[in-house]
Amino acid sequence: TIEDGGAVSNGDGVIGNDSDGVGAVTVTGSGSTWDNTSTLRVGNAGTGTLTIADGGAVSVNSGTGTVMIADDAGSAGALNIGDGASAGILNAATVDGGSGAATLNFKHTDTDYFFTNDGTSAGAAIDITGTVAVNHTATGTTTLTGTNTYTGSTIVNFGTLAVDGGSIAHTSADLIVGGFSSDDGTLTIKNGGSVSNNEAGIGYAAGSEGEVSVTGAGSNWTNSGTLYVGLAGSGTVTIADGGSVSNTAGTVGSASGAIGTVTVTGAGSSWSSSSDLYVGESGTGTMNVEDGATAFVGDDVVLGFNATGNGTLTVDSVGSELDITNAFVVGRAGIGALKVQNGGTLTGNYSYVGNSSGATGTATITGSGSSWSLTGDLYIAEQGTGTMTIADGGTVSNAVSYIGYDSGSDGAVTVTGAGSTWTNNSTLYVGEDGNGTLTISDGGTVSAVGGVEIASASGSSVINIGAAEGNAAVAAGTLDTSAIVFGSGNGELVFNHTDTAYDFDAAIFGLGSIEHFAGVTNLTADNSGFTGETVVSGGSLYVNDSIGGTVYVDDGTLGGSGTTGALTVNFGGNLAPGNSIGTLNVASAIFNAGSTYTVELNNGGFVAGTNNDLLNATGVVTINGGTVNVTSENGTEDGSTYATPGTYTIITGGSVTGTFDNVSDDYVFLDFTDSYDATNVYLTSEQVVFFSDIAETPNQQAIASPLEALGSGNTVYDALVGLVGDEDDARAAFDSLTGEIYASAQTALLEDSRLPREAAMERIRHAFDGIGTDNSAQTEDRISESFGLWSQGFGAWSQWKSDGNAATMDRSIGGLLVGGDTMASDNVRFGMLGGYSRSHLNLDNRLSSGTAETYTLGVYGGGEWDAFSLKGGIAHSWHNLDTSRSVAFNGFSDILSASYNARTLQAWGELAVSFDTDIARFEPFANLTHVNLNIDGFTETGGAAALTAAPNNTDATFLTVGLRAETEVSLGSADVTLRGTVAWQHAFSNVPTSQMSFASGDSPFTIDGVPLAQDSLALGAGFDVNLTDSAKLDFSYDGRFGSDVHDHSATVSLNVLF
Repeated sequence: TIEDGGAVSNGDGVIGNDSDGVGAVTVTGSGSTWDNTSTLRVGNAGTGTLTIADGGAVSVNSGTGTVMIADDAGSAGALNIGDGASAGILNAATVDGGSGAATLNFKHTDTDYFFTNDGTSAGAAIDITGTVAVNHTATGTTTLTGTNTYTGSTIVNFGTLAVDGGSIAHTSADLIVGGFSSDDGTLTIKNGGSVSNNEAGIGYAAGSEGEVSVTGAGSNWTNSGTLYVGLAGSGTVTIADGGSVSNTAGTVGSASGAIGTVTVTGAGSSWSSSSDLYVGESGTGTMNVEDGATAFVGDDVVLGFNATGNGTLTVDSVGSELDITNAFVVGRAGIGALKVQNGGTLTGNYSYVGNSSGATGTATITGSGSSWSLTGDLYIAEQGTGTMTIADGGTVSNAVSYIGYDSGSDGAVTVTGAGSTWTNNSTLYVGEDGNGTLTISDGGTVSAVGGVEIASASGSSVINIGAAEGNAAVAAGTLDTSAIVFGSGNGELVFNHTDTAYDFDAAIFGLGSIEHFAGVTNLTADNSGFTGETVVSGGSLYVNDSIGGTVYVDDGTLGGSGTTGALTVNFGGNLAPGNSIGTLNVASAIFNAGSTYTVELNNGGFVAGTNNDLLNATGVVTINGGTVNVTSENGTEDGSTYATPGTYTIITGGSVTGTFDNVSDDYVFLDFTDSYDATNVYLTSEQVVFFSDIAETPNQQAIASPLEALGSGNTVYDALVGLVGDEDDARAAFDSLTGEIYASAQTALLEDSRLPREAAMERIRHAFDGIGTDNSAQTEDRISESFGLWSQGFGAWSQWKSDGNAATMDRSIGGLLVGGDTMASDNVRFGMLGGYSRSHLNLDNRLSSGTAETYTLGVYGGGEWDAFSLKGGIAHSWHNLDTSRSVAFNGFSDILSASYNARTLQAWGELAVSFDTDIARFEPFANLTHVNLNIDGFTETGGAAALTAAPNNTDATFLTVGLRAETEVSLGSADVTLRGTVAWQHAFSNVPTSQMSFASGDSPFTIDGVPLAQDSLALGAGFDVNLTDSAKLDFSYDGRFGSDVHDHSATVSLNVLF
């Protein structure tokens, strides 16, 4: 031992010279040196050990000599660099292994140790030659920069062994990184470094971890035997930045429980296996080829080789390529997953996805430019479970392909997205003895040069165009092939898509089933060789060549101008021959209850198949009910120009039995009836000649003829005759055109005339201490001598219900009245009033509304003689009206408005007599009122439906007979008068009207508004409070109740005398 700065110098140095000799030298500590001026042998014929540690230094011939380890046969020598801590320095040119058992052990913890004559990157490299085993057993990092040609093994148990620009060439020896349980070793090859060996085990033993990185242009690792990445432990290999690795066979994730990962990344980086490559042999393996890297396998690639194996292979990004010479198995007995994405490329011979029973394989090819190309066949689920997804522009090509090959297998392929393609250069088998599913959607394309066979043998298989049965429909994809042949298994072709014009061109043969759930599909090929069932459960299926077998229409539409086998239209099903008008030929036909036969017509004559749809059956036509629906070919004709009466042949057969339940049509101006003979079904048309034939209510009848008089070329007329719907639609259109609000507004103005006259009469009653007034002598004296001012605020809410002609109208009004009066004699009083109000009108069912602003001036008066009183007055009101309405029906809309003026002049008189009882005062009365309403003419602004209204004059007379009562109570210091009224009112006028014409026409018509209530019950209640000797506050409620009218109003008034 040379330590603590000790120094030894000699010529030749020998440790373990003789065969029975055992020697050990340790040089440790900074400054400690052993200088051998000639040679140094560690185990000459015996056993020798040299340890250089903790900064100690050993020199051989001034750095030019050789350290010979285990020189003679039978000898053993070990050179240790470090002893669990820092390394020492070996100043030599070569370490050479002799004929014995030679080992070079790196046992230091330095993080940047170079095996050079000074331990740094600046020193001269020490070459390792001869037969010597190199072991790295401590956590430090050792960098080899020399040319190392030793023939022993290399084991990196702990720490990092780096080959930086240098080389290790021991092609007959093995390389282990992470050798034993709990070991964690790393091999780094960089900057053009090179390593060659026989076999290599990365993560060799269970519980070990091994990592290898090969980085940089020119850096390479050559394995002349098998490369195991994760042999029993965990192994990782990274090839980057132009590095390369080669081997014969390769295994990633070898033993059960092992984990292996290989990543080849970056342009110029490559991995080449000249023989088989297993990813997830019995353990878990992952292989990534990415970012422009390449990989080559000269034989088979297997993902998930054994039942416990789980392998994943990913080729990712543009320029990334994997080329496989022979078979590619994704899930041989275990689990395999292939991903080609973002422009990656995979090429090979033939492939199995889900190879053996119990195996699971998945292949996903996604992204524009991503491709998987095979020169041979492709099996998706040979005996196991296999799936393949081609999406978002990915492509796959092969020769023959199978989805669900052997009994018990279960395969599924989905091709979806624009640009996604699967090219089969021969036959595509969807389910041979196994179960297969092919789904083509969202613009994906599958082509099969040799045709497609479904359920060739005993399997159950389906091809989905769009989505699978039970799922929401999606856009369709394309199946490009000449023929689809159903085999002896259970095969199904499903259409469940959202396309509105999807052509399916392949010819269909054999015994299977066709299911149509959604979308519009056009069968264009000769499918007479099909002998199975076609079921339309949704969407529209058009047969424009032929289809054999039987056809059922359960819920959807069957159309086209081709030929089918036996046809049954069930509840919810619809038959619509032709693509517009055409003839559908069938072997036989059955219409069941709830079915529909849609027949299109055109305005060209009565030739079946040309002017109307025709169902032509060679056999029996059985009709068990259902509906015939008649519609126009172009969807707009109303039938007004059709020749009538006319007879259309809509069904012809070998025989016809039964009848349809009813006939419906979309024509406004045609009606149809059905008739039958032994071999035919007919429709006979009858023209609905005039609009007035459709009109029902007085207003509809009033406007029908003027509408017809507008004639062709008028926008309103053309829109109405172009209306395709039932007669209720036409009647609703008539109602929307009438301008009914203008007549109904008169009802509101006539009714609202009562508000100023009732206020004036109430005022006179107050002045003479009539029913509802203070009866004190003091007040009487003051009234008899005084001038009085008063004001009254009011609000009212009314609704006139529809009488079956005019629509319901709602009205609300609010306003203020003021007045003043004085005594003309002891018994007579006269006054004047003025006021303003604003009302709102709404006819919701006519999409009409309006406002009216009213200004009123009037005079009033009255007298009282004993128990009798007489009251009366005259008032004139000016109205400014603004209206807005919408006209809307199928094919037409307009928004119209008008502003116009009106005037109301009214006169009234009332006779009453009062008498007192012990409990109250009563006043029977009779009132007679006459109202004249004068309206200016006007023309609406808007579009083609604008109306012109003529000036209009309306008179109404009202007789009201009733009883008033009042009583007085005291509340504290305040005197309160309670009062009530009950009366019957009769109107001698009923229905206001407006004389209208279309602004674009000259035929006048009269439109009725909602009627005045002819007889109604009037109820009133209120109270007065004397605020002072000269001021009185009054509140009252009045209601009017008729059979179709109710009106509610409230008033508040303040009376002041001075």
